Amino acid sequence: MINTQRIGKRGFPIWWTMFFMGVIVLMAVIAVPQFSAYRQRSYSPSITSAEKYTLASPQQLLLSESPHFPRMPDFNTEEIFKNLLTLRAPVLGARNEYATCLHLAAKGVPAPTVAAFGERGRNPARRQSFVICDALEGFESLEDVTEAWETAPPDPLVKRRLVMAVAGFARAMHGAGVVHRDFYICHLLLNRRAFAEGKVELAVIDLHRAQVHGVIPRRWLRRDLAALLFSVLDLPFSRSAWLRFVRVYRDRPLQQVFGREGSFWRGVYRRALALYRKGLDKGLVQGRFRS
Repeated sequence: MINTQRIGKRGFPIWWTMFFMGVIVLMAVIAVPQFSAYRQRSYSPSITSAEKYTLASPQQLLLSESPHFPRMPDFNTEEIFKNLLTLRAPVLGARNEYATCLHLAAKGVPAPTVAAFGERGRNPARRQSFVICDALEGFESLEDVTEAWETAPPDPLVKRRLVMAVAGFARAMHGAGVVHRDFYICHLLLNRRAFAEGKVELAVIDLHRAQVHGVIPRRWLRRDLAALLFSVLDLPFSRSAWLRFVRVYRDRPLQQVFGREGSFWRGVYRRALALYRKGLDKGLVQGRFRS
């Protein structure tokens, strides 16, 4: 009988691996905190000194003239061990969002522009960090944009434009090697002014759990796309809207898409339904969707 608790050529117990990972975390807990800060650019004469910025709190940066929004994630030991036990790398602080915003900017994918980032402490459970980004003025989440659609449906052309724009944005973000991991329509923002002029400009926010890959594993693509589909199941979209999304996202005729990767898209749909059922149990969805 194969011992499923052993891995590798020498049968090294996986529990020993988890034990050593725990020891590493405990060693980090007693490490001496250090401070490091990073700065993209100055926004106000009152924050021109890098030395002054290093000692400043995130709130002081908000005194500058340009509007910003700060993010200061709070993580603890429980969060770290929860991720380690599921063999996932824990998200510790704001560095992940900072790096992802810079990566997307370099790839030309609209995301918040980083104003400043700071971090201190070696202890992963007590590390303090923040990232401050320019506010996306004039933008509104797609969740808010579509909130009244059930009672006041938009013009079919409006829905078509939005579906195609979201598909194109998802293709660009995934093409840049980024998986969001919370890819719901509440995290996609629409430029209201541009939309009133007939253009669809989108941006993505809340990137603290995002991952950057050279080549994205298909399971992460499936999760992202299923989360996006789940978040629109209560909206008045037809099956043709979903097919239009798939065609634009893959940039190929549907016959080719489903001929080559039909199982992948069936998996996306099944996962979206599973998320929806969980949402029903927790009262997070409205229950309008009928599969």
